[in-house]
Amino acid sequence: AALYVSNRANNWDAADFKFSDMGLENGKTYTVTASVYVDADVIVPSGAKAYLQAIGSYALLANVSYEAGQAVTLTKEFTVDTDKDTTLRVQSNDDGKTVPFYIG
Repeated sequence: AALYVSNRANNWDAADFKFSDMGLENGKTYTVTASVYVDADVIVPSGAKAYLQAIGSYALLANVSYEAGQAVTLTKEFTVDTDKDTTLRVQSNDDGKTVPFYIG
């Protein structure tokens, strides 16, 4: 199964995953891995990247260049700090703001 993110106009038009909904606990360390796939017929702008970002502090945890027709992986070990962040977001940089993608 995958989540499809489309009709994007801004880099933050994305998918949010709240720590509380995922059962992540403050002070514990986790490794997050997300597979991101862009359909083969999508024109990917030069410099377009998928981002894994912590929302609250807006810290960039991981990034990787989109590749049409290929799955790419975002992965990062991080420690939950609910004083700074509450959510993980899979989004893009400004160059990739219109690219539709799947998250697996």
